[in-house]
Amino acid sequence: MTISEMKLFDLVDYLQSHGFLPAKIQGTNYWYKSPFRDERTPSFKVNRKLNTWYDFGEGMGGSIVDFGLRFHRCSISELLSRTTNDIAWFSIPNVTSSHSKHFDTAPEGIQIVKASDIHSAALKSYLCERYINLEIASRFLQEVTFKNKGMSYYALGFQNDSGGFELRNRHFKGSSAPKDLTFMNNGSSEVHVFEGAFDFLTLCTIRKAKQLTGNVLVLNSASFFRKSIPLLEQHSVARLYFDNDITGCKINDLALKIEGTKCIDERHQYKAFKDLNQMHMQNVERQRKHWRPKH
Repeated sequence: MTISEMKLFDLVDYLQSHGFLPAKIQGTNYWYKSPFRDERTPSFKVNRKLNTWYDFGEGMGGSIVDFGLRFHRCSISELLSRTTNDIAWFSIPNVTSSHSKHFDTAPEGIQIVKASDIHSAALKSYLCERYINLEIASRFLQEVTFKNKGMSYYALGFQNDSGGFELRNRHFKGSSAPKDLTFMNNGSSEVHVFEGAFDFLTLCTIRKAKQLTGNVLVLNSASFFRKSIPLLEQHSVARLYFDNDITGCKINDLALKIEGTKCIDERHQYKAFKDLNQMHMQNVERQRKHWRPKH
């Protein structure tokens, strides 16, 4: 394969083959969370008509070849060899003809193929990167194989009360229908409330607990907060572990107005961080940095 031949491959397909799906699509512009760093707001744009990319966070862009070199951190010969082996993944867009191929304006829905115990070394490695205890994670997460636009992927899956999954791996964050919150009823009058599963698993890891004392409510999306209010009202105490951002502040303030339930804002524990997991990760890394073996 030559450089010119690789440049003919569709960049959107190339990204998808590496586990990256667009966060939004605006005409021929496909917006992603950057493959090069963690971020909340998509800043990586692909113009599918021109088959080029631009990362606004880094102020750089280019062709599919430029992306491959940057992402894989390899030589051009290694990249071309790698792409030759994966050639079946990609389609070739017609970027010059006026009768160019029509692309869907939105990605197809995610279809769950199977859910099982976590065996993937890559998924276990991702949990370790987030400093989540593997034994605890295996109690609440599954390894989920799913299809999107006819292609198969796998991710950690956290199931909601309607049977859908929140899906997460190192490069992808998404969900399958139906979307819903997750409530774990342990028969307690107290409930711990989280926006996402990883903060719940983080608190379990910090406390070295296979399960928290009290009930657990994971919203899976801040948009489900209003739906959760009747559940919160059934408890005398609700401990809130929301994100330190605009949305987290908003739902936290709404929770504090609920009558009959004592809602406690626990964000003071990680006020210098965006969420509980970020604080936990930094604390563990700091401890490892300063730890010295005894001789």
